[in-house]
Amino acid sequence: MKTSVTKIIRFETAHQLTDSYSKETKTYTCPLCRRENLNSMFSHCSNKGDAVHLEFLNKLDKEINTKIDRLLPKHMSIEINEKLQKLLPSLTPVVIANKIRSRAKELGFNTRKVAGKKRQGQGNLVHNEGVKEKIAQSVKDRWEEGRYDDRINGMLGILGPLSPRYDPKAHTIEHKGLRYFNSFLKEFQNIDVCARCGSTNNKINVHHIDEDHNNFLPSNLEPLCVPCHMSNHYSQVKQMYCTIGKDFFFAAAHQLPNHKGMCQYLHGHEWKIRVEIRKRIDHKTGMVMDFSDLKSIVNTHIISILDHNTLNEIIYNPTAENILVWIWERLMFDGLLKGIHKIHLWESKDSKATITKEDMLSVFIGRK
Repeated sequence: MKTSVTKIIRFETAHQLTDSYSKETKTYTCPLCRRENLNSMFSHCSNKGDAVHLEFLNKLDKEINTKIDRLLPKHMSIEINEKLQKLLPSLTPVVIANKIRSRAKELGFNTRKVAGKKRQGQGNLVHNEGVKEKIAQSVKDRWEEGRYDDRINGMLGILGPLSPRYDPKAHTIEHKGLRYFNSFLKEFQNIDVCARCGSTNNKINVHHIDEDHNNFLPSNLEPLCVPCHMSNHYSQVKQMYCTIGKDFFFAAAHQLPNHKGMCQYLHGHEWKIRVEIRKRIDHKTGMVMDFSDLKSIVNTHIISILDHNTLNEIIYNPTAENILVWIWERLMFDGLLKGIHKIHLWESKDSKATITKEDMLSVFIGRK
């Protein structure tokens, strides 16, 4: 039969860990519970799960994002990682790399372009004055002379679905979505002008005011130039959300043709409207919206039409609910009022109806 023999051999030697290895394997001490020999502060705080550790984790996360936001426009991910290791020694290089990658994606930075800066190098001759222009002219000359046949994905026009780099998830949906929102909003207002600064020279993006891309109500879509658009998303300048509201009053008569009670006869009310606008606070004006602008829009498109009028001549079956829908659509399509959050309507002191953006979307979702 077969047998095997094993012998254990022991030896002694000296060794030294290099700096690169020790950085990856070093341990940390939690400043809250004083627990030592932790491999990752993030994992430790998440596993603890109590309010104190989670609050510390949240503050650390915000601090990291703030530092990345300041470094990202000017530096490469590798350079940012090195800088953050010095500023935040409690983090591993892997954790920092993951944070940089996710933060760059959130802010819309092209991570390939960011990585490309490192490959080019800051000392590359391409950065010298006039070099890029010469390269561009050389490419143009080669194209005109017909000497660009070796460029498979270049001048031969193999683009879109025919390109080997084509990715339907990365390209089709994004570009179709941009065209969709632009063409959709174009039906209701001029999208060649920035709604905030009035610029016509910059590219115009369609901004989702509540940052919910499923909310395609025109009251949630705003044409903004790229600088104004970025101010709503870039963490260094964007502000928190806030809701403002203003009350309006008008007197009007109505009768409800389908009502079996006394309301089927012509009668009047002292109506009250409250329009609420929810947006991020503008970092320049410090406002969501000027109250006087809101007053002007509502008075022009709502109060001047309804006040001292018979509502049946404007709205068929003018119940409080139907009046609310009419008000929202009038402000959205004719007044171009943006950021409408809620509209309340009082028929009397103790009788109120309310409509929200979710309520409006429940109808408009079928028209998308």
